[in-house]
Amino acid sequence: MNISYDFEAEEKLASRDPAGFFAEMLGELSQVLQEAVGHDDAEGFTTIIAARMGNRISAEYSASQGADGLSAEALAAAMVHLKSKLEGGFSIVSVDDEKIVLRNSACPFGKHVVGRPSLCAMTSNVFGRIAADSNGYAAVDLEKAIARGDAECLVTVHLQPQNISQHMREYISRDDTDV
Repeated sequence: MNISYDFEAEEKLASRDPAGFFAEMLGELSQVLQEAVGHDDAEGFTTIIAARMGNRISAEYSASQGADGLSAEALAAAMVHLKSKLEGGFSIVSVDDEKIVLRNSACPFGKHVVGRPSLCAMTSNVFGRIAADSNGYAAVDLEKAIARGDAECLVTVHLQPQNISQHMREYISRDDTDV
């Protein structure tokens, strides 16, 4: 049996390419977790996933350069490269030996991130892991976040030890400890 139907208003139907579908699914999963166990525990679950992915991504970027550690400039470029492959809108604001500052105009999770700040743990953990594995230490400060209602994300990756603030998370090289 072959059934065909012409959806005249197809442009009004939600666009669901594979990437959009998975972004929507992750957004909904994040929302359910936040509602069921609270923001902190939902972020904890996301952190576990992000740490595992961050370990693999960090190893891939280091191996691609044939080096044990990346310079601050190479770290910034790797972070922007990764997020651009995921359709994020990251760009470099500044880079020096102490910190990397990145701006983001488009979250890889799209509109599904709004109100779901636990998903920001993905960015923090992946950037933190890449930087800590190259540098020995990193602290990621999510100063602004689209998920929290800001117009853009502003992410500072500190490469030197810091006093930790509210939106900051520390990472230590896997060679030193398993964080």
